[in-house]
Amino acid sequence: MMKHKIKFTVANAMLLILTTQAVHAETAQETITDVTTTEGQPAENTSNEARLTNSENPTMEQEASQEPEKTTETTQQTRSRLKRDVTNTIADYYKEQNYTGFTTQSGETYYYLEGTKLTSQWKYINSQYYYFNETGQKQTNTLIDGYVIDEDGIMARNRFVTINGNRFFADEDGKAVVINWKKIDGKWYSFKENGVLRQNEFYDYYYLKADGSMADNEWIFDKYYNSYFYIKPGGAYANREWKGSYYLKAGGYMAKSEFVYDDNYKATYYFEESGQYVGGKWIEVNGQKYHFQMDGVLETNKWIGNYYVKSDGAMARNEWFFDKNYGSYFYLGDDGKYIGGNRWYQVAGDWYYFIADGQMATLKWIDFYFVKEDGRMAKSEFVYDPTYKSSFYFDENGKYLNKTWKEIDGEWYYFKDGGYMAKNEWVGSYFVKGNGRMAKNEMQYDQSTASSYYFLEDGKTAKNQWKKVGDYWYYFKSNGKVARNEWIENKYYVLDNGKMATGTHIIDHYQYVFDGSGNILSKKAVDIGWVEKDGKRYFYNGAAQRLGDETTKKVMDVSEHQGLIKNWEGIIKDNGIDAVIVRIGYSGSEDKYLANNISELNRLGVPYGIYLYTYASTEKDGVADAEQTIALMKKYNIKPTYPIYFDLEDWRYTNGAKSAPTDTATWVKIWTAYRDTMAKAGYTNVRIYSYQYLLQNRLNTPEILKYVDWVAAYTPQLTYQLPYSQPSWGWQYTDKEFIPGLGNVDMSVWFGR
Repeated sequence: MMKHKIKFTVANAMLLILTTQAVHAETAQETITDVTTTEGQPAENTSNEARLTNSENPTMEQEASQEPEKTTETTQQTRSRLKRDVTNTIADYYKEQNYTGFTTQSGETYYYLEGTKLTSQWKYINSQYYYFNETGQKQTNTLIDGYVIDEDGIMARNRFVTINGNRFFADEDGKAVVINWKKIDGKWYSFKENGVLRQNEFYDYYYLKADGSMADNEWIFDKYYNSYFYIKPGGAYANREWKGSYYLKAGGYMAKSEFVYDDNYKATYYFEESGQYVGGKWIEVNGQKYHFQMDGVLETNKWIGNYYVKSDGAMARNEWFFDKNYGSYFYLGDDGKYIGGNRWYQVAGDWYYFIADGQMATLKWIDFYFVKEDGRMAKSEFVYDPTYKSSFYFDENGKYLNKTWKEIDGEWYYFKDGGYMAKNEWVGSYFVKGNGRMAKNEMQYDQSTASSYYFLEDGKTAKNQWKKVGDYWYYFKSNGKVARNEWIENKYYVLDNGKMATGTHIIDHYQYVFDGSGNILSKKAVDIGWVEKDGKRYFYNGAAQRLGDETTKKVMDVSEHQGLIKNWEGIIKDNGIDAVIVRIGYSGSEDKYLANNISELNRLGVPYGIYLYTYASTEKDGVADAEQTIALMKKYNIKPTYPIYFDLEDWRYTNGAKSAPTDTATWVKIWTAYRDTMAKAGYTNVRIYSYQYLLQNRLNTPEILKYVDWVAAYTPQLTYQLPYSQPSWGWQYTDKEFIPGLGNVDMSVWFGR
């Protein structure tokens, strides 16, 4: 292209120097086509187009001033005016030249058509669309009415364009795509309402990568969420699911450096910083140790070798643990291992003993020491051991006391050989009570000697002296025993209970009246026991009161304790016995002399009844007692005229292993079982025998009392009244009726027979 120098006047040259504007004309051989407005295509002005015949760029020479121009307000005004003049001059030049083409002025590009600058319109130039604004500037990197214009000012079609850092896609018509999704070259892209391409972000469940394409079957890292995500085939992100060794949480976040519970597997996992799950090893998290199976599942509530992991999976350390499978406590040390090896170990100031496999010992002797139910070694305390049925005392070092006295909380105790606490027994000249305390300043009954004693302040017994206990005086003999039923100094009388007699008492068939100090005021003979008057026999109680009339019966009861009775006929006649109640045995055992006793009474035609002493503690035992009774009655052809008695007493085995029921309800069940079983066998005359105290307490219920017609009470008078009327009933008034050839026997007075 050839250049032409254009000569200007001096004035025009000055204008060019001041504005320093260079004007370049593009090749004039460009083809210019009018563009009409159609749907989906930009619109432009439709003016007539002409070709430029000048093939060269118009140029202008500038003469540069050698000295800088000083700027004043006047020069500024002049410069502004001259600039406008230059512009007008250029426009005039292009008009004069009938110029068509692009030109650049002050960094902006314009287009002239036959000398006229295009403004506010689209123009189709060389097969491309361009847009020029109201001042004629070519638009670049922008949107015009939704059409995308690239950095060259060309309207884009079917391609991406970046504008001010945002990417747009122009469709085949040049318009920016503004729908949510569009598939381009086999990939999906998403666009906002303003046409901006979504990049590096989630949209719904999908992720748009740096290039805007939708992630598909791949891992991505999102800086905003600072997390990896896995995008499944189809584009949706993985959510609450696994991808290989990795886990995508709610929201799609890749788990890392954290525990995760998976509902599908019902298990907890831990993921390292890399995101991979931990498997087949121990790890430490926040100071706690955890163990995981090979498949990554967190181990819980189980032993891992010598270690135990709790319900939260954390290794137990410096703490107690109860294992239901072993039924035992274990203690896990600082390193997490259980304490074992048959050794003592101190925890929080207390000593515990752990056997070889780590189980905590309980209720167990360890040499001279004892571990309690809670596992602690007993120290400075009593412990009752049910195995040995004894209390023991352990000193401050945990050793049991042995063959020694010990004062504890102001009370003295004695511990025998082996550490057993003495109770209800003598230790030398001292007596220890049922609670193990040495008796002092009190009266105590000793069952072994069947006597009461008074123990002084020093624990020794009172001897040959009176002692007032409560409101009553007692006399203690040279052996320390309380005097009973005897005269003291031939002046004072002590009763069977040891109390000094005051008031009126019958002693040896005499009625005495004593004053408050025990002195005798009067004495007269009275009737006691069985007395004959006018050819008739009557019974008088210990208060010289006659009970019943001449029809009352004298009834004796016997058992193997009286031995083999060879002279039944003589005993009956010589002692005025009207009837006999024979013991057939006790629970599970037959009376040794039952056969002889029944045989003789049947032979002599003596009226008799029978009784079974029960050791029943359950309803089942009651049935067994009845079956035993029935079997013995059939065996010995027993046909009693007096009732069949079920003997209910507060029994206890000599070794203490078993005792009578303590609740009324159990007694009722036992009796009911016995009675009903007897009735089924045809025996209906079945009654209950018991003693006054038990009837007034443990047996005090209508289900039992209405069957009671034989009561034991070894008192001068029977104060107990049968609550239910009985046509025939007996009072066992003594267990010490002396019968020559038998010794002391139980004797009853019977009414109504």
